[in-house]
Amino acid sequence: GNLKVGEIKKIKGVPYSFPDSNVAGTLSNDGVGNLAWTPETVTAADITTLQDEIDAAVEMIPSISGLLPVSGSTPMTGNLLADQGVLISQTQQLKANDVAYTWAETIFAGAGLTNCWSMVQDDNWFYFAGAGLNSGYIFRVNKDDYSFIESTPCITVDGTLDPVYKMVITENQRFLFYAGQDSVGKIELVSFGQVARYEHNYGIGDTQIILVDDTKAYLMLTASQGLSLVFDQESFALTLTTSFAGSSTLRGGAIVGTDMYLLVSKTNSDVIKYDLTDTTLATTDTLTLTGNNTAYACVHDAGFLYVVHSLSPTKVSKVDLSTFTLTGTKTLTSQNTGRSISTDGTYLYITQYLSPVRITRLLISDFATFSTLTAGSGYNLSYNTLVYDGDLYTALYSTNSTFMKTSISGFASPTYHKYGATTSNLS
Repeated sequence: GNLKVGEIKKIKGVPYSFPDSNVAGTLSNDGVGNLAWTPETVTAADITTLQDEIDAAVEMIPSISGLLPVSGSTPMTGNLLADQGVLISQTQQLKANDVAYTWAETIFAGAGLTNCWSMVQDDNWFYFAGAGLNSGYIFRVNKDDYSFIESTPCITVDGTLDPVYKMVITENQRFLFYAGQDSVGKIELVSFGQVARYEHNYGIGDTQIILVDDTKAYLMLTASQGLSLVFDQESFALTLTTSFAGSSTLRGGAIVGTDMYLLVSKTNSDVIKYDLTDTTLATTDTLTLTGNNTAYACVHDAGFLYVVHSLSPTKVSKVDLSTFTLTGTKTLTSQNTGRSISTDGTYLYITQYLSPVRITRLLISDFATFSTLTAGSGYNLSYNTLVYDGDLYTALYSTNSTFMKTSISGFASPTYHKYGATTSNLS
């Protein structure tokens, strides 16, 4: 039959006193064998304490958003290949203390975007692109505090990355057009991704120009004969292919109204003028800058085109656009190898391709008075300086993934910033 046991007094020789009946709760021992039921209750204070403990634990865990496993991923579809088998999403916004940010900070501080060829801006972002390590990507940094970065790849049809040498942003800030080594492409700025490309496969480096007006994008290539490719901005359809005058090296250009000006870099450099209302893009005039060689870049105001010549010493030419004549030349004594030029309306800022980099400020009103700012040791070479909100921003070519900020009012004591990080949180 069934074994019937009366009241249990001991278990393995240890005395216990059990409660008389079952009730809801937790069975507890007072330490001398008296067992009792304790009701289970959770107070608001208990919940608060637990939540505080969870929050504290979460704070200790770095975010891993933006990191993807290599397995099953394809780097050529918009992800930046990182070290240790990890990918960073092209649209990931990186923040301090994120794992992705930490990786980016380490890579950029060490060997990031080398050979920065191009820097442009819109209302909210600075954009950087170039060759060398991490070439084939366009990086953008928010203007507020430089704490967010994003990247997007520039991919050819076979899935390889194309180094980018020139960029331009449309007036409505919808698109960025880039000129790569073997292709020209279109980036949509809201989604920040490549939406179209055209491959010419000429293997052109920095000797090309990409410009935009209200409706078209113009790619001017220094090739065996000189080639012009014209694209509709909206559809990216190729609307014109034509040869331009001469086959000498192109270095810079500008669109002013309905005219386009191209710089031919040679002995006694030329400025070629095109009427953009002519659907054949025929040359309308050529101005020879006699005595001024190696034209490299230009900027304009309402009445004049200013051309920097990469010489020793550097020269700046002044072209009257109303008469299309050379009206002045300024030799910047002891300033060598000018590579870029920008303006705030009062001064011209000429970047000297030196180590450390040097910026020369030339007063427009008299086209004579100038002063010079030299960067700190180790901040070397540049092809780009932009003006924004009372400051100069200079993208450094060989100091990896770094730009220099200088106050226009003081024109001294620049600060240096890594893409996506301020100097205060770099170690």
